[in-house]
Amino acid sequence: HSVDLVEFISRYVELRKSGAEHRGICPFHPDTSPSLTVHGGKQVWACFSCCAHEEHGADVFGFVMSYDNVTFPEAIKRLSNGHALPDAKPIQRPVPKKAPPRELLVPDAVTLPELVRRDFGAPAKVWTIRTPDGRAWFFEARYLVDGDKQTRYYTYGRYSPEDPPRWECKHPPNPRPFYGLDDLERRPTAQVMIHEAPKKAEAAAVLFPKLVHLGIIGGVYQVPHMDLSPLAGRRCILLPDNDEPGKQAMRRLAPLLHAAGAAEVKGIDPDTQPDGT
Repeated sequence: HSVDLVEFISRYVELRKSGAEHRGICPFHPDTSPSLTVHGGKQVWACFSCCAHEEHGADVFGFVMSYDNVTFPEAIKRLSNGHALPDAKPIQRPVPKKAPPRELLVPDAVTLPELVRRDFGAPAKVWTIRTPDGRAWFFEARYLVDGDKQTRYYTYGRYSPEDPPRWECKHPPNPRPFYGLDDLERRPTAQVMIHEAPKKAEAAAVLFPKLVHLGIIGGVYQVPHMDLSPLAGRRCILLPDNDEPGKQAMRRLAPLLHAAGAAEVKGIDPDTQPDGT
């Protein structure tokens, strides 16, 4: 089909360009941050918070099936030669009822999620996000599919006391913890360096072992949703990737850390680094 996915989804969701992607508020769950990602070059869409794209697929047909709650044959009818029908207009959807908050729980040590997926296979790398006392809390898994990186989070929780706890492919609820809290707890006087992701924190820990290294969970757009309370009284260094979203995120994080009681906040200018690192 020749429909441009970015143009098509823009009929329903306000999208803003972010690097090679476009982002917008996900229409499939109560979303307060731009969780919906549309990649024009690859012609795929995804929401890594609610994983809506996994039900019917990440192409234009899957979006129509998910948005309009129709079957695949009906989705085809709503597209003409791969293009939206001439009279297609943005649909005013009723505001969905807010789902009950999901309580993030610490799983039993013998309870682990299934990380091998039918669509992606086995993860290439898994990071364990731990509680301050060192217990495994949830997991960030990175998959490689035809050279393309896909990240998923597996959290353990429940929506009510009557709901049995279970693993789900979902981001942790807000406020979300940092990767590296156990090291932060073990070294109460060490200076702290904050990175955009667990991968960056893990790599930097090899280069700068005297520092505590924390990673943001979910990427730079989750800065407003991070739990900053463990950083009260700590000396912090912010190291963004050498790209504009990373720099903006760390600039936004600095005053939030001051408000949370950080003793010191310094930023490193990444202009001497290669682009995007």
